[in-house]
Amino acid sequence: VKLSQKRKFLIRNMVESKRSAPHFYLSMEVDAGPLGALRERLKAEGKRITYTHMIVKACALALERMPEANATYREDRILRFNPINIGVAVDVQDELVAPVLKSCQGRELEDLALALDALIAKARERKLSPGDYSDGTFTVSNLGMFGVDRFYAILTPPQSMVLSVGALRSEPVADGDSVR
Repeated sequence: VKLSQKRKFLIRNMVESKRSAPHFYLSMEVDAGPLGALRERLKAEGKRITYTHMIVKACALALERMPEANATYREDRILRFNPINIGVAVDVQDELVAPVLKSCQGRELEDLALALDALIAKARERKLSPGDYSDGTFTVSNLGMFGVDRFYAILTPPQSMVLSVGALRSEPVADGDSVR
């Protein structure tokens, strides 16, 4: 199968990232019940908010509170990024792209959701410009909607972090003397 120039570039970057950047993986499960409750409340108010929207907002808040995490290592120093620009992995006709939502800090959830939906629509219409891919400082890759429980995404240089999100699932949890 002949590869497009864009796909060749993406593959080269991924291979180079694995070769040149140290990858360190952490995995944990979290209680997503509060996210589901918030989503249902917002839905009742006529707002269409997805789990991905909420995850991007949570990442923006975390990076605001811990600016040392919104950084990279370059030439024997730590370079902190400002603003917070979050890439979101999107599957576009068997091609993975990660357009970047710019200046996420301080933005309300609904504003982020609208901007992200517009960016994803632009990606699916194949109308992204080079600027739509540039200046990412962090990436979110959510495969939960495909039933994937856990995966480890590859860093996009010069970013130092990527969040891989798996599927939501219900399971019993011991909570003191009860199981919920």
